[in-house]
Amino acid sequence: MLRQTLVQIKQNKTHKTCVFSQFHLQFGGGCGILLLDTMIDAKGGIPLAKEKVAKEQRPTGRRYVGARETIAYLMFDMSASMNVDSFKGRFLDQSVNISNRLRGWMQMFLIGPWDAINDVLFAAMIDKTRTRYGKFRPYLVFSLLGGFPFQLLYFLMPLFFLGSGAEYMPKVVYFVIVSMLSDITGTFNSLARSGVNATITPDPYDRLRLISIREFWSGILGERLPQLTLQFVIAGFDTSTSLAPEVAAAHVRTAVIAFGVGTAILSGVFALYFAFVYRERVPQSFEKPKLLMNIKSVFTNRPLLCILLSEVMGTISVKSTEEAYYATVLKNPALQTIIGIPGALTTQIPYLFTARLRERFSTKSLWVFGSHFGDATGVLVALFAMNGGIYAKKSIMVPVLMVREMIYGPALTVRNLVRAEIDNEVFDYTEWKNGFRTEAMSATLKGLIAKVFNNFFSAINELIKSAIGFRTGSGYRNQPPSVQRWVFLMWLLLPSITGGVLSLIPKLFYNITQEERVQMYADLTERRSAMAKSREAIGTAEEQA
Repeated sequence: MLRQTLVQIKQNKTHKTCVFSQFHLQFGGGCGILLLDTMIDAKGGIPLAKEKVAKEQRPTGRRYVGARETIAYLMFDMSASMNVDSFKGRFLDQSVNISNRLRGWMQMFLIGPWDAINDVLFAAMIDKTRTRYGKFRPYLVFSLLGGFPFQLLYFLMPLFFLGSGAEYMPKVVYFVIVSMLSDITGTFNSLARSGVNATITPDPYDRLRLISIREFWSGILGERLPQLTLQFVIAGFDTSTSLAPEVAAAHVRTAVIAFGVGTAILSGVFALYFAFVYRERVPQSFEKPKLLMNIKSVFTNRPLLCILLSEVMGTISVKSTEEAYYATVLKNPALQTIIGIPGALTTQIPYLFTARLRERFSTKSLWVFGSHFGDATGVLVALFAMNGGIYAKKSIMVPVLMVREMIYGPALTVRNLVRAEIDNEVFDYTEWKNGFRTEAMSATLKGLIAKVFNNFFSAINELIKSAIGFRTGSGYRNQPPSVQRWVFLMWLLLPSITGGVLSLIPKLFYNITQEERVQMYADLTERRSAMAKSREAIGTAEEQA
């Protein structure tokens, strides 16, 4: 078949360029991702290989994003995870020392509602934006430059209120104000990020290449290095027998402040570099969608509704954090990194079979498997560990959790790849059905309803922590055994049998089939080409006038 195809290309003298995707080795920056797609004429014509797709009109597989922009995109992705956000719960519990009860009520009645209101307003603003610099670049730059001062004020909070009580109201008010101001720039940043990912390339194969590159290389190049380093630093203070508890707590506070400010600077520099390098290649419609039309387009998008409902139902969850379990129960937060080493190795396996997985299994199947395989393994481990208090025994839990991470690693990679692709796919689906793009409003309403529920259940979980006797300000390692048991259950078991089960249901109704996906991108390619010619004609007419 390959020989026949090459002869056919050689004989076709009129087509000077062909896009070779059939045996296109997409290194993903060097990881060797062999995407066995289809070989297609550069003019968007007939597939020349793979008999089973010979009648399908496939995208050209053109690579729009060059090496420099790909590197910048990788830095941009790393900037999103180059933080110490996983320690914010402990930071507020121990370093800032704010009552779980007050935080829960503030989240429910002030921070959460404000977050919901500004999301819709800012999304409508972004979707109406048309500038010579693109739709999302201005907001990305604004969020990065404007967000840093609030990050600084957030992490310096313990120094401003050193020694104050857990219910000291000036501190609580300061926390609420800084959180609400940070949410403004955070909203612009998250909406700009989702828009950038959806518009950096119009080709789904090129987009899959970028997603594979970022997922493979971001971890290797150290996107989580600050978090991992801070884990070991905190573990050193937590397990020290030569330091008094109050001295160890002071050192932990200093470390979190230093890493929080440092990562805010470094991630901001990475993201700003990308903001001045990248290009938006998916054209926006001439018509600026009105607010009601914008909102309606979201709720008539069935695939987006499936994602929305899945995320909403996933928030209906009783949960704690993994870091809390390792610090509170096993008394060493660095174990989280050590236990994750086998999983870090097995997560690379799916990158070798990306195209085969996409070809063999439906998006729905991969989404379900990637999202819920971890829940299933978590339930099995939790049921085993509850016997005789095994969950608190390092000698047993460390190897058991290592095996679980090793088994779960490939599923986690599948989840990340498919989930990122689905997000962009539903934006394209909106354009296909309605004739205009609503990346910001789609991302907002998708996230908004989930965020409202998440804020509510985050508040509930803070109240649950207070109800089970969790003591703020006393150190994670000084919690009583009954609290330790609840922390374990709220990390590994309860989230899986609450939000995990509920979030599975909407996934089963995801309706973009492989055939419809092929047709969608064929139609969009033709439509965008016509739009580009119209813009070019208008520009020429204006120059002549």
